[in-house]
Amino acid sequence: MLLEAPRRRPLLISLTPLIDVVFILLVFFMLVSNLTQWRSFPLATGSGAAGASDRGMIAFLQPDGTARLGERTLAPAALAEAVVQARRQQPDQPLAVVPETQTAVTQVVRLLDALAAAGVEDVRLLRRQTPAAD
Repeated sequence: MLLEAPRRRPLLISLTPLIDVVFILLVFFMLVSNLTQWRSFPLATGSGAAGASDRGMIAFLQPDGTARLGERTLAPAALAEAVVQARRQQPDQPLAVVPETQTAVTQVVRLLDALAAAGVEDVRLLRRQTPAAD
C-alpha cells in the first residue's frame, strides 16, 4: 500500500505582528518622552567688544574656563561675585562676555550658569572680532 506524503504549504511570514510591535514601541516612547522645553538663556547680538568697554564691564573667557576682567584672571564663581560687587556701586553697569578663540561652548555655559546663580541675568555674549584679511 502506497501512502501519499502530505503536501507542504509554503510558509508565509505575516507582517502584522511586526507592525504591532513597532506601533507599541512608538506609543511607549511617545508616552515616556519629556516634552518640556530645555532651559535657555537669551543672547544679545553683537560683534566684538568695540565700544562696550566705555559703557560697562567686559569679561574675556579663556579656553581653560577662567575669565579675564580687566587685569584680573578669575574663576567663573569669582567673576560672578566681582560683577555683583561692581553692580552694587553702579547698578545699571552692563556686562559683556567675549569667548576667546578655541573656547568650548561648555565653558561659556558654565560661566553663564555661574553668573545666573549669582543673580546676574542681563549678560551680553559677544564674538571676538578677527582682523580682516587683505
